[in-house]
Amino acid sequence: MSQKLWVSYVTPAKIFIDKVSFEGCSDVADLKVAIRNNPELSIPSKTPITLYQPDGKTEIDIGDSPSLLVKGNSRRNPLIVRSTHIEKGIL
Repeated sequence: MSQKLWVSYVTPAKIFIDKVSFEGCSDVADLKVAIRNNPELSIPSKTPITLYQPDGKTEIDIGDSPSLLVKGNSRRNPLIVRSTHIEKGIL
C-alpha cells in the first residue's frame, strides 16, 4: 500500500481536494509532479504551483522528503497547492 498525502488545490473559483501518492518521490519536487498529474485536482498542465503547509503561508522546501509531511496530514488538514499565476493575478 502506497503512502498518500491529502492535498488541496485552491483556485479563485473552487477548492479541489484529493489524496496523492508520494511513492517513488524522493523529494517535494517529485511530489509536485505527482500532484500535477492527479486528475482530481484539475491543475492545468503548464501552471506553475507552490506547495504550502496547511497554514497556507509556510512554503514547503522542494528538497524536503515527502515523508516529513505525513504527521498531522488529514482530510481536514491538507497541504495547500496554489498556482503562482493566481497569486500574481495572471489568471
